[in-house]
Amino acid sequence: KHYGNEINIVETLIEERYSRGNITNFTSNCTEDEIAEKYGDRVYSRIKEKTNIIEFLDKDWRLQ
Repeated sequence: KHYGNEINIVETLIEERYSRGNITNFTSNCTEDEIAEKYGDRVYSRIKEKTNIIEFLDKDWRLQ
């Protein structure tokens, strides 16, 4: 929230690195649709432009 003392860290990080032309590597358990829904179209478009999305299709080894 930008109206009080709370900020969205992911959004702020992506915006700052995008404005500087930096590429950011990160991992997530979210799908592309979940990222777009959670952070909005603006942040999602910057993530799409500056990242390579690699999907892991194997089972989660921690659940075995």
